[in-house]
Amino acid sequence: MTIRFKRFPLLVKLEILKSLDYREFFILTLCSLKIQNFLKTIKCKQMKFLRYFFDEKLIRIWTKDDEREKIPIIAFERVAFFDTTEKVEIVRIGSVVQPIVYFPNGERGYCVLKYIDTEEEVISNSIAQHVSGLLSKCSCVQLRARMSSTSKMLPAFQGITDTQFDGGNVDAKFLEKYFGRNPNQKSARIIQKVTGELAENSNLLQISNLCLADSGSLSKHILRKFNGRDLHLYNADIDTFNLITFLKLWVSNKAYSNLKSLNVLKRYNFYSDFNLAIVQKEVNLIAHNRQYPRFYNYKPEIYRMIGNNNPMRIVLRRSFVIRREGDGKVAFLLLEPDSFWFLVSE
Repeated sequence: MTIRFKRFPLLVKLEILKSLDYREFFILTLCSLKIQNFLKTIKCKQMKFLRYFFDEKLIRIWTKDDEREKIPIIAFERVAFFDTTEKVEIVRIGSVVQPIVYFPNGERGYCVLKYIDTEEEVISNSIAQHVSGLLSKCSCVQLRARMSSTSKMLPAFQGITDTQFDGGNVDAKFLEKYFGRNPNQKSARIIQKVTGELAENSNLLQISNLCLADSGSLSKHILRKFNGRDLHLYNADIDTFNLITFLKLWVSNKAYSNLKSLNVLKRYNFYSDFNLAIVQKEVNLIAHNRQYPRFYNYKPEIYRMIGNNNPMRIVLRRSFVIRREGDGKVAFLLLEPDSFWFLVSE
């Protein structure tokens, strides 16, 4: 029997909507434009957290409850054709009316909607429009994109606070455009190798917490221009003299005033190791002693995308103390031949 939802009084509608789980709520939003607009107006399903997963064939959306347990919501899967045995439904996704095949209890607990791949770009943008319109007040919206190619721009998801890219190589121009369209993000993790050159004042470098797993030849430029909170550069082309330049700028208070942590792991076949003796000749390093704390409680905002916001306890016993001119701010340098941590005291 069909229930005519629109005919119920407002209080009855609100009670029905409160009883729906997130999957049921999202399916209801696909029914008609009137219902979509009504649900946008009342905003009865508020979320604090939303995660998009995007690749060439799938957009998956999930949230968390108060106990941080994952709650699958909906997955849009791109297919070449519908099976003749599958029942095709007509739904409204964003502003587009689209035939889909609907599986209420699909893989991993998601409600799965399949659509024909000839409409890839239209549908993916409509999905972004649809979800963003319903969740405009969500305080944490994360996007993880796994792409073999960055020749096409991602759908226009709104309100993104954290991003992770993995998969094939990513072009620097793609990153400039993406972070230009999605500014003011709290963190970004770039897992794949970045090709090309970043702009002098790159949009990527405006992000407060930034991690590049393969920063390579871009490392010097990123280190020189970064003015955020946390920076992690792995597989980096950084040498002792780059480290000394960084330390001198921090000590003189000419740069890096917002920095809380810098972690660098150099490329394994880079031409030289970090040389402590050379650093000591150029920068005043004080061996750690009992005057200073034994541990540093590092709060890793940079790991927001992997759900690890718990403080890390870093042992400082083998560190060197550096004091900034002017305000006397203290930082700790942990230096190894192939890596270093620079941690600014609270």
